[in-house]
Amino acid sequence: MKKLFFSSLVLVAVASTAAVFIAQRAMGQAGNPLIQSMVSANPTMNFEVLNILGKLEASQIDAAFFESPLFQSLQDFSLQVVEEPVGRKDPFSAPDSAQ
Repeated sequence: MKKLFFSSLVLVAVASTAAVFIAQRAMGQAGNPLIQSMVSANPTMNFEVLNILGKLEASQIDAAFFESPLFQSLQDFSLQVVEEPVGRKDPFSAPDSAQ
């Protein structure tokens, strides 16, 4: 009984891996390690993610955008992180025991 279950589990894993590989080959994306790592239990979601990643990979950014006056007019509103004092050596020890 255990051998049959284990054999079935291995067969399902191999079949799933083969299906993903064949789908990636069909889309011409098999060599992309990012796409290879995007495997989930939901085949519909896999197809959507692969579609989005394919479009993203095909897109190009014009470097002149960063030189445009519109981009240059953007303001940085980030805040400086203030350094805080470090707590006790052992935060789980009783408050009265100094270490």
